[in-house]
Amino acid sequence: MRILVINQKDEGGATAAAKDLMVSLGERGHELRYMPDRGGEAELRAEMASFRPQILHFHCWYGSYPLPHVATLAAEVPSVFTVHDTFVVNQYGLECWECFRNAYCFGCPTLEPLRRFRPNYRMLDRWRKRRVGAKARVHLVYPSQWMKRRLARSEWAAKPSSVIPYGIDTDRFAPGAASRDRFGIGPAPTVLFVGNMYSPHDHRKGLPDLLAAFEAVRRAVPDAQLLIAGRITGVDLPPFARLAGELARSDLPDLYRSVDLLVCPSRGDNLPVAVLEALASGLPVVGTRIGGIPEEIGEGEGAAGVLVDLGDAAGLATGISDLLLDVQRRRSLGRIARERATSRFSRELSADRHETLFRGLVTPST
Repeated sequence: MRILVINQKDEGGATAAAKDLMVSLGERGHELRYMPDRGGEAELRAEMASFRPQILHFHCWYGSYPLPHVATLAAEVPSVFTVHDTFVVNQYGLECWECFRNAYCFGCPTLEPLRRFRPNYRMLDRWRKRRVGAKARVHLVYPSQWMKRRLARSEWAAKPSSVIPYGIDTDRFAPGAASRDRFGIGPAPTVLFVGNMYSPHDHRKGLPDLLAAFEAVRRAVPDAQLLIAGRITGVDLPPFARLAGELARSDLPDLYRSVDLLVCPSRGDNLPVAVLEALASGLPVVGTRIGGIPEEIGEGEGAAGVLVDLGDAAGLATGISDLLLDVQRRRSLGRIARERATSRFSRELSADRHETLFRGLVTPST
């Protein structure tokens, strides 16, 4: 099949997931092209005319192309849209991630009381997106059950859909030895945070919550340190935190092998790719009970880590410190983590499901 992947130019977990899927499908003999922002609709049309795709696979195209593109193009070529975030119904603000009142955006709590129930920019934006979504003839792919529930009251809920989690390369991300000195962390117990903080007000990934909780972690584990991988803006890091910065994806397998556990204290998320990378690497995870994170880690018996409620700073600190102090439990959870990654989130399983979906759209059953 010829598959044209349409995505924004920015990097991030969604882009990593899209590119990993392209690699997997390419290895199976499919022909794929990647179309980020390279000149707008005219160039996209030219690409379609030369490539003649059988499938359009939309990801986070709305960062680079006008929102109505999905409805216009999907009327011409069988189309799949993987829903990575809530922007197709609301906005990028943290308050929109866990808000399930997405039918009309009446009574938005972020607005002043007198503006909540009269036409305002949020309501107008929501109505515009409703018109686009109502016309788009697409098959939706939800990476998590949570995202499917999140859009259940929106116009997208009437579309045909599948839940297909992201796939992770469990050969590349795997347990093994690595030099901790490479990342300058030494032998002390080390917790890893992976995520970006694009401004002082961007708290979606929960780094300020983690920094506050880590004070209590240090009281229980005095030599514990925090390694941060990502772009961090507008925060002064304490002495126990080391910034590794934005790393190449080729560096990530060794990064996970060099630390003792991953913490994902997100305030709003779909299916964080960093959690899948950690699971495949045999790392236990401490995460918030937000979005699709419980689907990744699991709950109760068979969980690959610890889940805490959003805002439970004491629970977050306890979950981290207890695992740092219990090597045997970390190893046990690490084995569970690896098994969850290989059995539920492997790139082969994700590719199988996407391939079946694409074939069904190109050759509908009679």
